[in-house]
Amino acid sequence: MIQRQAWNVNPGSPRTLRDDHTRAGPRKFRLNTSRSRFPKVLVSEDGTLVALIDWDQIQTVPRCIGYGRYPSWITRDWDPVKYGYQVQGCCPENSPEELEYFRKIYAAHISPLLSEFFDYSTKSHLFEAVWIAAGSPICLDNIVVKIFDYLDLKDCDGDELCLYETAVDLAEGKLGDEVESRLVVAFQDLFRVE
Repeated sequence: MIQRQAWNVNPGSPRTLRDDHTRAGPRKFRLNTSRSRFPKVLVSEDGTLVALIDWDQIQTVPRCIGYGRYPSWITRDWDPVKYGYQVQGCCPENSPEELEYFRKIYAAHISPLLSEFFDYSTKSHLFEAVWIAAGSPICLDNIVVKIFDYLDLKDCDGDELCLYETAVDLAEGKLGDEVESRLVVAFQDLFRVE
């Protein structure tokens, strides 16, 4: 349910594509290059496009994880397979706080340059984390835990919600309506793009 909630409020999800059609016009997808190989564009001296080389790993993706997203080096803290901050034997990494600071700087500079109705950049690391979790069973658990912790949810008594207990209660139909409503609203707020 927690992964489904994240996926359903993601601007690239089928449900959101359908629901948000009237809010900002039809959702559009963009071409996205592989992070490991960038395609080459050959142009003539007068600027005419001549050829596209190395486009074999191009994907069509929602804008929220396409060209408007953060560069991978400032989203490493949201990909558990790549991030090794304070892990013995790993290369030195920036702290989560430093990466968040770099994301703010990047967003402040890139957002005015994008011709989008919505600012996808500032939450692209969240959308990409859900995208990674949906396609990588190895990353799924760690990303769900990170997103749940990021939400910092409280129960009716003001106590912090535990992911395991929340998931079990939800699976067994024992999660109260108020707590489930808070969970849904928290996911909607987290992934809302303005």
